[in-house]
Amino acid sequence: MATEIRSIRATPGNIAFYDITDEVQNTHISVTPAELIEEIYRLRRLTRFGAYASNIVILFLMFFLMDLTVLQVGLLQAIYWSVTVVSVELSFVHGFRLGKHDTYPGAVVTEVGKADHLNDAVRRSLKVVHDLLRVDASFLVLPQDSADQNDANNTSDVFCSGMSHLIGECLLQAGAPAMQTAMQTREPLPFNPDGAALPEKILGAKERLVFVPIVALQESIGVLAVLGKKSNADIRDRKLLYDIGSALGLSLQNFRQKDKLYEQKEELHAMTITDDLTGIYNRRYFFHQLERELAAAQRYERPLSIIMFDLDDFKEINDNFGHTAGDEALCTIAQRLARHARSTDIVARLGGDEFVVILPQTDERDAADVVRRLEQAVSQDPLDLANGASVSLSISGGFCSYPDDAADIDELVRQADAGMYANKAARKSAARR
Repeated sequence: MATEIRSIRATPGNIAFYDITDEVQNTHISVTPAELIEEIYRLRRLTRFGAYASNIVILFLMFFLMDLTVLQVGLLQAIYWSVTVVSVELSFVHGFRLGKHDTYPGAVVTEVGKADHLNDAVRRSLKVVHDLLRVDASFLVLPQDSADQNDANNTSDVFCSGMSHLIGECLLQAGAPAMQTAMQTREPLPFNPDGAALPEKILGAKERLVFVPIVALQESIGVLAVLGKKSNADIRDRKLLYDIGSALGLSLQNFRQKDKLYEQKEELHAMTITDDLTGIYNRRYFFHQLERELAAAQRYERPLSIIMFDLDDFKEINDNFGHTAGDEALCTIAQRLARHARSTDIVARLGGDEFVVILPQTDERDAADVVRRLEQAVSQDPLDLANGASVSLSISGGFCSYPDDAADIDELVRQADAGMYANKAARKSAARR
């Protein structure tokens, strides 16, 4: 049967289901119960053959050599067979149990360790749990990291396998207190619905639901819920469930830590290339990207242009309205430049009131059109300050193109800067006439 995996985002008063992958069966795992305990099965077959064959031999010896009656032989054989069968079967039941305790947690760690990321690890976790424990359905609850674990607004990611939206939501809501208890005690806890809490179609009389804490380094990081038949011995074995929960905990926590480190790395990287005030790229990133774009333009013989912009009358804005208004003006210009630039362009702040735009595969004529368009986009609407005042914004731009105007980075920046100041001077001169 195709078993879907879905993710539930559980918040107080709201549970939304959404798919995270097509089907569990698309996740291939290399571990199966037969592989893990095949040696025990083989040993049991050999032991049965030896024990039962010896009893048959003893039967004939008793009958022909010891001169016993048929009744006596039958009575002794009944005793021998009873003792042998009970001893062999109970020994191997215990052997199977010990074999599962020894191999299942390792199989879980091995299989989950093959994942590439956390979602893949979750899919593999549910798949290996289904195959090893032979359960009908399961869901995995992973509370998101929070400084306050008791915060009522904390969000948990819940990954379901083998159940409908309705059943998953009902079990999640009805079992929330039991799941919390399982996490606090760090012990598997069978769910016992009180009376009419759940209808028969949600949790049948012959079904058993067990909440297994996901434990990593003596700390509960989530809950695995397994739903199966009451006759399933594996979900009644608390030690086995605890060991599997601990194996899942170590594996999943490792992926969560990796994801967290990756996010922190990305945040640190963003901080090094982003301007603190405006949120666009900074001077460091501009020169890094300009070097790469120029190298690509030289290699593939393509044009490249840059534009330098300067905010007109920035000092007057600071003097008349304060530096907070000046910061608002800079942020607004950055937003307008980024919004109206082309998707391939790179907008950055060099410092102060100077901005720059890298225009890949753009010649002189197209660069001049971009300058005019961006100048109009910035000056089109006034800036409404927080104090209620309104300020007109305008910028002056100058551009330089490779290979027509410059052949290296220094010359590109110098000529674009010179063109920007020439444009600014021409505007002031025109305004005085």
